[in-house]
Amino acid sequence: MMWIRSCLLIPVVLGFALGLSADVLYSVADLGTLSGHRVSLGSGINNAGQVTGSSYASPSLDGEAHAFLYSNGQMADLGTLGGASSFGYGINDSGQVTGSSSTTSGAVRAFLYGNGQMQNLGTLGGSFSQGSAINNLGQVTGSSSPADTSRGTKAFIYSAGQMSDLGAALVPESQGRGINNLGQVTGWYGEDPIFITNNQRAFVFSKGQILDLGSLGFGGAFGNAINNNGQVTGNARTDTGHTHALFIAIAR
Repeated sequence: MMWIRSCLLIPVVLGFALGLSADVLYSVADLGTLSGHRVSLGSGINNAGQVTGSSYASPSLDGEAHAFLYSNGQMADLGTLGGASSFGYGINDSGQVTGSSSTTSGAVRAFLYGNGQMQNLGTLGGSFSQGSAINNLGQVTGSSSPADTSRGTKAFIYSAGQMSDLGAALVPESQGRGINNLGQVTGWYGEDPIFITNNQRAFVFSKGQILDLGSLGFGGAFGNAINNNGQVTGNARTDTGHTHALFIAIAR
């Protein structure tokens, strides 16, 4: 209780320090962990206040983890696709969740969780897929390895029971990161950002077409989320080597 009381004082103190209103208070709730687990991380929240994320057995975040759905004060274990671990990343207003899970064979697959069931979304022909975001229609975006093992992961949209590649233009690798209720997707394409080369580009996928959003002029741009107006936010590198947030308004 002492920790929560201290948290409730934070906005008052900051309000005086920054010249903000001192009567704006908020509450902090500990969502806990799944039984037997020690660490949990929240990744997505919907307009009903439901949360998804991952609960880990080990504090080092390198052991078993299970995706969860927190709703009405309870944290529910979403299970796995038969393997040891699963991770929840996105949630829509119906409480459907997407993320990734290991299977009985040890492969990793994107999933769609709803009505108490975790559905394997398959792949684009390769051995890996991961769901990143889901809209209110139950459409999912993320990334998957293709059948061509010489290619990197490809951004996809999952809709009406079918996983589709967002297009051959997104090379050599791509990932869908955000999707709105119109089925428009944003993400990045280019070289894997683990190898920082400043060659990544932000994009929007809409009505079967890819729109390159460019960068701040120096590469390394990523689209992370898109709203129902087609506006995108993300991040990009500048000429000084720093990373800045992006806001892009797209004419429709």
